[in-house]
Amino acid sequence: MQALFLALKTARLISMDVIIDPKIKKILKILGFTFFCFLISLFLLKVFYFNRPKLSPYEVAKNYLFYEQNQIRKKAEKLLFPRFEKVEILDKNYKELRKEISPSKKSVFPEFELEKEKISGRKAEVFLKEKLKNEAYFFEYLLQGEVEFEISLKKIGSFKRGYQWKIIKISSKDLVEKRKIGDEVEVEKGLFLKILEIKEKKIKKYPQTKFILLKVKLKNKTSRKKSFNFYPYFSLKKGKEVLVPPNEASALFLPKPILKGKISPQSEFVGYTLFEAGEDFGDFDEIIFQSPRKKVIFSR
Repeated sequence: MQALFLALKTARLISMDVIIDPKIKKILKILGFTFFCFLISLFLLKVFYFNRPKLSPYEVAKNYLFYEQNQIRKKAEKLLFPRFEKVEILDKNYKELRKEISPSKKSVFPEFELEKEKISGRKAEVFLKEKLKNEAYFFEYLLQGEVEFEISLKKIGSFKRGYQWKIIKISSKDLVEKRKIGDEVEVEKGLFLKILEIKEKKIKKYPQTKFILLKVKLKNKTSRKKSFNFYPYFSLKKGKEVLVPPNEASALFLPKPILKGKISPQSEFVGYTLFEAGEDFGDFDEIIFQSPRKKVIFSR
C-alpha cells in the first residue's frame, strides 16, 4: 500500500509540472504508469491466487475422513472449524464426540469419489462416496463397502493471512438416518426393519412399573440367511431421559420371540423388545435403533 501511495504521489508531482523537461516528464509518466500496473497486478495475484485456500473443499473433506479413520486425530482436527462446539458430526456435537476413541487400530486406505461440489461465497457442500476394501471405523460406526457422506465447509481467514476451508458438519444417511415410525429402513445390506407397534402394558403385580412393548418386523431381501440380535439395539428417549431394554434373561413378561435369531432368504421375522419405565415416564419423543453399522432415529 505504501508503494502504491508513492506511485500516485509521483504521478501527481509529474502532472503539476515540477519536472520541466518534456522528455524526462514523458519517461517518468511511462515508468509511473508501468509501476502502478505492476502494483495492481501484485494486488490481483494476492486476491485471486496467493490468497485462495491451498486445499479445495473436496480435498479437505477426504483428507479429514482418511486421518480420522486412521486415528491421526491431531491432523484431522486441523481441518475442522476451530470452535469445536459449532461442529456437528453424525448428529453429535464434536466437542463431546471427540472423547470417543475408535476401537480399531488397523490402517485403512479407502478410495474416495467426488459426486458433487457446490461452492457459494464462503460456504461449500461436498458430496462424496468412500469405497472400502476392508472394514474401518469412523468413531463408533463400522464402515463396510461403500458409504456416502455429505460435508459442509466454511471458508475462514483474512486477506493478510490467507483463507482456508474448514469442516462445520458431516452427515451420512448410510450411518445416521431420521425416519417416521412405520417406515421401512435398511439397517444392513439387504436387511430391512419396520416398527409395527408400540404399546403400554400394565401388570397388576407390579403397579409402579410401566411396561412398554415394541413390535418390530425384519425382512431379509437377500439370497443368504442372516443372523441378528437387535433386542439390545433399541432405546426410548424422552428429553434427556433414555430407556434401554433390561437384560433379556431378567426381563419380566417379555413376549416371544425376542428380536434375536436367524432369517432365511426372502423371509420375514416379527419379534419384540421390552422397556420398563416408571409410572411418570409419559410419552416418548423418539425410538432409537443403533447397531455398530447404523443409527436410525424414529419419530412420530
